[in-house]
Amino acid sequence: MYSNNEIKMNNGQFKDYDYEMAVYNDVLNYVKEEIDRSQFASSQDLADYLKQILRDCDDVTGRGSHSYTCNSELSRLWVSQNFELLAEALDNGGYSLNGVLDTIYSGADALDVAIRCYLLDDAIDLVCSEDIEDERR
Repeated sequence: MYSNNEIKMNNGQFKDYDYEMAVYNDVLNYVKEEIDRSQFASSQDLADYLKQILRDCDDVTGRGSHSYTCNSELSRLWVSQNFELLAEALDNGGYSLNGVLDTIYSGADALDVAIRCYLLDDAIDLVCSEDIEDERR
């Protein structure tokens, strides 16, 4: 039902889904496939641009279509493995109380998107800071 990329095994045990790594990889892949870095004067300019466009990018956050996975069961699995991160995202993600309740009532796909959007800026900053390190080498 799920691919090997969706559920990882570690010594025969299920391994929790790593949202931070997943969002980082999605940002990195987007930059590699869609961005001409020569169009940006600095890595900060690139980061600012990515923060504007990737929040609604389905391949990175799922916010555009309201679902990254297009599979509520898979979203439920991943969210259930990351309740602390979900609480952090809802607490620190700029949601009002009504916004938190709306997100919860919207279901697992919405919760998955909320986590991804919460982690997005840090992932972008990390990808762009690595770009600076690559330029220095």
